[in-house]
Amino acid sequence: MMNELISASPVGITREELSRKWITSRFNDKKEPELPERTFFRLRKLLEDLFEVEIISRAVGGVNYYSVEQTDYSVFLGMLCGLVSDNSKRNLSLKDLMLQVLNDVEITEEEKRMLDDISFKIGKEAYECGRWLINEAEEGRIEGADRGQWAEHRKYHLCIWLEEEYQRLKSWVGVHINRKASDGRVEVRFYVVCESQDEDLHALLMEKLHLLPGEKREGDYWWFAPKDEALRQMKYVSVPDRHALQARVETLLSGLNQFAASF
Repeated sequence: MMNELISASPVGITREELSRKWITSRFNDKKEPELPERTFFRLRKLLEDLFEVEIISRAVGGVNYYSVEQTDYSVFLGMLCGLVSDNSKRNLSLKDLMLQVLNDVEITEEEKRMLDDISFKIGKEAYECGRWLINEAEEGRIEGADRGQWAEHRKYHLCIWLEEEYQRLKSWVGVHINRKASDGRVEVRFYVVCESQDEDLHALLMEKLHLLPGEKREGDYWWFAPKDEALRQMKYVSVPDRHALQARVETLLSGLNQFAASF
């Protein structure tokens, strides 16, 4: 039921639609011909208590549509990832923990994929944060930037830059959101990315901005990570600190733009 509610969010799903799915569910061990209203509301309350989310109802044309309040995805994800961290000695993955939440019920491969899908959807707060950062740059609310976009060839990587200075160096600040961090937390990494192949320029970038040697990725782009670990990465469990994220981007932009102005 949680999978269906999350899949239908934010539009929502009706009780009648859930009922049709319930008829063919293997969890319908009583072979009920529908999802009774009393069962629906009992499950709704159970899910809200178990996952600490709010299942909201929205009336459209006299029909109620149910969905999980989007702001609570991060709470659910944070709870699970926090438990993963607490059980790190047992090396539990998010999927393993979700299976444990289901009391170690033996499930099918299809249901395992369903649980993986849930973990992806409830983790979308990280991507909302990326879209927020791009919008802030485009609206001029990030100091030293007036452009932002998702990278074309690298998933969940975004680019932030000041157009005037980009034309000088063909460089920008890159932010990569990695949802596959080994410790169960989301990891954000920061880079200065340069599309120039000029090795002398690379050497100056590393010297002036205190960057590690670059790595060539996606064909023609050179990625330089900051030497300072505090600027190089940040980790979080559920909701990133957007002020901290913005501060790191602005610090890298400040150095990049100053260097571009003097280049």
